[in-house]
Amino acid sequence: DVQTEEEEEDEEYVSPPKPKGASLSFHNCASLSRNTLSSMAQANIGPYLSVLDLTGVHSLTDDLFVRYIVNHCKCITRLSLKNCRKVTGLSLKAVSMGLPQLQAIDVGGSFNIQPKDILHLLKYHPNTKKQLLNEIYASGLGWNETTLSTLLSYTSSFLRGLSIGFSPLLHNGSTLVSLLSSCGSTLERLGLHFIDCVDNVVLGELGGVLKELCVLDIRGCGGVSSLSGMMETRFEYGFENEEEEDGNHDHDGKKMKKKRKDKKKKRNKKGWSEGGSGFDSEEDDNNNEDEGFGKQQIEEMHQRHLFVLARYSGITKKSLEETRRIHKYVLQERQLKDSSCGGGSSSNSAPLFMLELPLTCVLDGEGTGVGIRR
Repeated sequence: DVQTEEEEEDEEYVSPPKPKGASLSFHNCASLSRNTLSSMAQANIGPYLSVLDLTGVHSLTDDLFVRYIVNHCKCITRLSLKNCRKVTGLSLKAVSMGLPQLQAIDVGGSFNIQPKDILHLLKYHPNTKKQLLNEIYASGLGWNETTLSTLLSYTSSFLRGLSIGFSPLLHNGSTLVSLLSSCGSTLERLGLHFIDCVDNVVLGELGGVLKELCVLDIRGCGGVSSLSGMMETRFEYGFENEEEEDGNHDHDGKKMKKKRKDKKKKRNKKGWSEGGSGFDSEEDDNNNEDEGFGKQQIEEMHQRHLFVLARYSGITKKSLEETRRIHKYVLQERQLKDSSCGGGSSSNSAPLFMLELPLTCVLDGEGTGVGIRR
């Protein structure tokens, strides 16, 4: 049948998809000059850029950045000004008004930028209210407990990436854990490199509150000698979560569970601080009233992989082997509990203790690129 003109007009018009934004990197480009940026503006490249990497461009000044980047690259969503030492807070004030689509920014090592400049950006940028400006990498700027608390007050409900390394003013591990717990349900990437208060106990507590964490940077944290405590609390959270989903919400059960958890936490802190694990002893296992869990639930927990950068920390290959050994032992115990409680599992699938520890830890370079993943 031949369509009439009216029928053709009634058909819904589908606009063609918009082209994806381009990426441009001037990483450590010493030759980047005013002429280069001016040529970019004349060629009208700016509107097509969504990712711009200006890392290590020491010639970049506030004037050049505002005139040729902010005024011409309005569609940028990801911006790196890392190690741009001439850039100051004036550039971030311009960003808050001139780059409305920004979602991620890296100003680590740009020592003429201060925490108050980051806070000004978060306060006035429109994407903060829209919960889209969710990655802030700002190491080496001198964060303290007050400024970090303010940053998290703006972003805790949606923050996905945060880096606050090289912050000697953060000297209380418990306070740091308390602050970071506010974004525990969303935070996926965290940089705590070269912070003295980060040790085994702090990581053990963070493992239980940062539920979505998948990348952790603890380079230079000499107080960290083991990841056993952190991996334990990650899996404790998983088991407790599955227990709640199974409908165990009675009041008495919660009180007993909290009592056991507080007792275990006190015992575990001692184990973590000594560089070992805080896993239950055989005597504790005999008194433990926790029920077993199905194999499928445990396999799902193993999909929560953690990538850790740990160069220049106290972690050794031997301690990683010990963490894996303890993890395998715990899985064997969980499988026995699961069997005793009648938990079903497929006869064709591998035993639980054959599941690998969902952890990748970089202790040295191990090839170009591995040590610089965010």
